[in-house]
Amino acid sequence: TITLGGTGTGTYNSATGKLILNNTTTATSLTINKTGVAKRIDIEAGDDRSLATLMFTGTAQAGDLTFDGKINVVNVAQAANNSNWVLPGGATSVMVMGALNNVNLVAGHVITTVVRGAMTGGSITVRDLRVLQVLGNLSAPVTTTVGSIGTMNVTGSVTAPVTSAGGLNYLTAAALEGDVQANRGDIGVMLIRGDVSSNIQSVLGYIRVIQIINGSFGSLDEDMAIRS
Repeated sequence: TITLGGTGTGTYNSATGKLILNNTTTATSLTINKTGVAKRIDIEAGDDRSLATLMFTGTAQAGDLTFDGKINVVNVAQAANNSNWVLPGGATSVMVMGALNNVNLVAGHVITTVVRGAMTGGSITVRDLRVLQVLGNLSAPVTTTVGSIGTMNVTGSVTAPVTSAGGLNYLTAAALEGDVQANRGDIGVMLIRGDVSSNIQSVLGYIRVIQIINGSFGSLDEDMAIRS
């Protein structure tokens, strides 16, 4: 079931699983629901098309999503593997109720992203990011292209690089294997509940606090260094 509320129209091809939107705005809501066997739904909405809310419920899986305009709220019960979410207009909130497998999020300004499961493969590349929460391991690179990363809260291990064009205010994880770099700002607080075996670098700023609980830095050699 596809429910489009407010301004705009949509055309759905059941054979390809692709939905094309036209003339949607930030006053438009879209809900896609399915019961029974899971089905991938791709959405294409170019030319500054926006949405107030985009929701995938039941067994409807979020596939490729292309929106030039802003989406205020994205709420996904299931995400299809090997998907690309291209949101240059940014999003206020991206909420995924399960794991992400090889999903690439490329977006403008994003305030909050929550993944209620592991994020395996894929990547997050956004203009700037205020909050990222991952309830599991994070093996997808996280990159901001213009601004800073605010808070990263990962319940599992971070095994992929974290790169901020600005600073990085706060990072907590069970263990840290991926390199962390802030290019134009401070690294504020890093709280790691296990071992750290990666490079940590603040290029044009300071590293304020690194706290390790029940773990260690390992050996400081060519494979692991702290630079500020």
